Amino acid sequence: MNYRTVLSIMQSFEQGAAKIDFVSPIVSAVCGALASQGRLPGPVVFTPGAKSYADNNGLSNIIQGRYDPPEHTGLQGQTYTKLTRLQTSNDVDNCNKVISDLIFGRLGDHGRDVAGRLAHVVGELHDNVASHAGGVGFSCAQVYDYTTGPTVEFAIADNGCGMLRNVRNADATIMDDADAIRWCLKEGNTSAPRHSSWAQRLPEDALYNPYPDSVETRSEENNHLGKGLSHLDKLICETGGELWIWSGDGQYVWQPTSKGTIRRSETSWQGVAIEFSVPVTRKVIDATPSADVDKYRDLGRRFGI
Repeated sequence: MNYRTVLSIMQSFEQGAAKIDFVSPIVSAVCGALASQGRLPGPVVFTPGAKSYADNNGLSNIIQGRYDPPEHTGLQGQTYTKLTRLQTSNDVDNCNKVISDLIFGRLGDHGRDVAGRLAHVVGELHDNVASHAGGVGFSCAQVYDYTTGPTVEFAIADNGCGMLRNVRNADATIMDDADAIRWCLKEGNTSAPRHSSWAQRLPEDALYNPYPDSVETRSEENNHLGKGLSHLDKLICETGGELWIWSGDGQYVWQPTSKGTIRRSETSWQGVAIEFSVPVTRKVIDATPSADVDKYRDLGRRFGI
C-alpha cells in the first residue's frame, strides 16, 4: 500500500512544498479532496512519471479546477478506475458500477460471496461521502502487478467532519481520534443517530434523502462508521489483504504480518481516508460457499452492480 507516501506528502504540504514524486489511488483521493476545497499549498509540481499517472486518472484536471465524470469505457472497470467525485447519487451509482466490475472481474477467485460483500462495503463508503461528508470526497482503484502477484488497491478520502465528531454523538466517553477508530471497528457499534418513533424511514438502498430538512429520517444501512468498517476489516483479514484508516490524528493499519494496529499520526486529516489492498489470487480455498451469497448478490444489485 501507499499510505506512507500520503503521510510524507502531507508533511511536505504543511511545510509549504507542493512537489509529488509518486501518485497512487490513495494519493489521488487525498489530493483531490484537498484541491476541491482549495487546500493545496500552491501549484502542484509532478515529476514526469507521477504526472503521467495524474493526467490519466484525472487528478491533474481536478487540481486545475476541471472535472469530467469518468465514462465506463476502455480499461476502466478492468485494470483501474479514474478519480471519481462522490457528490450526487448519480456519481455514486456510476462509481459503484465501475468499481464493482473491477472487484468481481479481478477478485472472483476469492469467491463471489467475498466479492459481493466487498462491493457492498465499497458502496457504503461511497454513499457515506455523498450523504455525510458534503460530497467533498473522491475514490479510485488500480490493479498493480507486484512481485508477490497482482493486487487490487482501492482508496477513498473525504473532507468531512471525521470519525470523532460522529462517534461522540453516540458515545460521549470517546475522547480522541484513535479511540474513535477503535470504536468504529468494533462490530455492532454504529454512529448512526437514534431517531424518534415518528422519524420517516428511508429504504435500505436509498442513496440520498428526498425529504426536506424539517423531516426527521432514519436508515439502518446509511452510515459506514461502524457496520461498514467492521465488515471491511473482516474482509481484509479473510482475503490476506491490507487496510489503512486515517481520521484526525488517528491511524489504523492491518497487515497479515502485524495484524491490527492503532496509533497516533504526526500529521492529521480532516475527514476520513481509507486505503485497502486485496491480492487477486486467494491463498486459502473455502471448503463450501457461504450461505449468504444470494443475499450479497441482491445487495450488490441494489448498488447498481
